[in-house]
Amino acid sequence: MSEFYNGNQPQGAPVPPMQPPMAPMPPMPPQGGKGMAIASMVLGIVSLVFFCVWYISAVAAIVGLVLGIISLRGNKPGRGMAIAGIVTSAIGLALMILFLILAAAGLALLSSSTEWQNYLWQYS
Repeated sequence: MSEFYNGNQPQGAPVPPMQPPMAPMPPMPPQGGKGMAIASMVLGIVSLVFFCVWYISAVAAIVGLVLGIISLRGNKPGRGMAIAGIVTSAIGLALMILFLILAAAGLALLSSSTEWQNYLWQYS
């Protein structure tokens, strides 16, 4: 058997020339992370979903706003997600404030109602 024989070719057939080695890939340029933009968008969505739970919504909205603004100022990738995070955080913060105002107004009206006071007096 020939020393160049590989089981796929008939014996005595010429061996095809080997391919030259490939040049190494150039290193990828470092890309800035989209982490702050993603975090801003996620926290904005959390603040929208939990606007009735003010202590979760307030923290998520404020941190989401800060991260979105930092991400935009740094000219990092993920500009659209940063803008979405800022918008959803602002809307979540506004809904949370509106909910607190309406809840406080409702409690004030309820506490001034004589029917409610009579009900409380009757069962206390």
